[in-house]
Amino acid sequence: NWFPRTGRGILLGLWGCNTSVGDIIGAQVFKFSSKDDNLHSPFFIIAAIVATMGILSFLLIVEAPEDVDIIFDDEGKPSEEHIILRKRRKKIGFWRSFTIPGIVEFAVCMFFGKMVLKAMFYWIITYLEEEMHYSKEAAIDIFSWFEIGSLVGNVLLGLTSDLLPVRSPLFLFATLFSAALVACLGFHKPIDEGGSRPWLTANLSVLGSMLIGKAILIAAI
Repeated sequence: NWFPRTGRGILLGLWGCNTSVGDIIGAQVFKFSSKDDNLHSPFFIIAAIVATMGILSFLLIVEAPEDVDIIFDDEGKPSEEHIILRKRRKKIGFWRSFTIPGIVEFAVCMFFGKMVLKAMFYWIITYLEEEMHYSKEAAIDIFSWFEIGSLVGNVLLGLTSDLLPVRSPLFLFATLFSAALVACLGFHKPIDEGGSRPWLTANLSVLGSMLIGKAILIAAI
């Protein structure tokens, strides 16, 4: 709402980084506050953080420029004509939104992208502990590198998409590369059987950059 459509890739890439930062912080909170089998304290810490940020967001964030009588056109310049057009706009219902060109394709891409992403979130640490035989602390550290990779991917893919005439080919590349990297995970050996932690970490880090970065491209498209 506050920025023009030009440069939206890098904008959404930077914005999407806060999710990864939150995942890293949350994982480390659980790592350091759940020792001695005390699994209750991390929830209280996370709840306090969520409540604090929720209150700050409610008090400080302005959803749209119109809420404070600031109107921009599509190029980010003040526009009186844009004010009139905004006032004439009418909201449409849920079912009618499916008539918008491209909305179904967008929804399907987002559904499968989020499905794979969330599956990885819930599966990675369990996979590292049970299949790769890493300790809980080591598994969390490796998972954090997955998130660090997503930080880099968000920014690089978002910036690259702004430099290209269309974003779809970059999304296709990231999707196919992500599939190849997921398949590569099946070739890693457990740590007690000679498996390489650096290679596994690198695999997950690059996977995070592609898997989460392409979700930013869907939003930018």
